[in-house]
Amino acid sequence: ETNKIKAGGARKEAQDQAFTIIECNGIKIGFVAFTFSLNQFERPMDKPWKVNALRLNTYNCDIQEIVNEVDLCRAAGAEFIICSLHCGNAYQAYPSEQTVDLFEHVFEATGVDIIAGSHPHNLQPWTFYEYTSKQTGQVKKGFAIYSLADFVAYDIYTWCHLCAYLKIELYKDE
Repeated sequence: ETNKIKAGGARKEAQDQAFTIIECNGIKIGFVAFTFSLNQFERPMDKPWKVNALRLNTYNCDIQEIVNEVDLCRAAGAEFIICSLHCGNAYQAYPSEQTVDLFEHVFEATGVDIIAGSHPHNLQPWTFYEYTSKQTGQVKKGFAIYSLADFVAYDIYTWCHLCAYLKIELYKDE
C-alpha cells in the first residue's frame, strides 16, 4: 500500500532491512530513516533493531549504517531514495553548520536523492546540493529540506505552527 510507508527500523530481529520500497507509476522509491533521539523514550535495549539510531547531532558522525542501508535499498531495486533524518537543533530558523555538513556528507557518501529532515519543530530552508555520485561517477543534484516543521502544533512557539507539505513529482528519463 502506498499510503503506509514504514522506514527506520526492522519489523523483526531476523529481518536484514529497515527500509521500504514502494512502486509508484513504474518508479521504485526507497525510504530509509535514522534518528538521533526518541525524545523522552529510549531505544529498546532488547530490540535495538526496531530503531535506526545514530549520533546524528554530533560533528563528524559515523554514517556507515546509513551508507549500508542505502546500499541494501538500492540493491533491492530502489531507483530513487528518500532518506529521513531526525536531527538538528529545535526551534531554530536555520540549520546549524553541523546539520548542513551532515546532509552534504550523506549525499556524497550514499547518493540518495532527497534528504527530508525533521526535529527542529519549525520550518527551515530547503536547497539543492550538487555533488559527484560515488556510485556512478556522474554529477548529481540532491534535494534537502532541513525541516518541514510540526504537523501537530503542540509547541508554544509561534513558528512551530507554520508547517509545509512537500510534493514531489518524479519522472523516468527514458
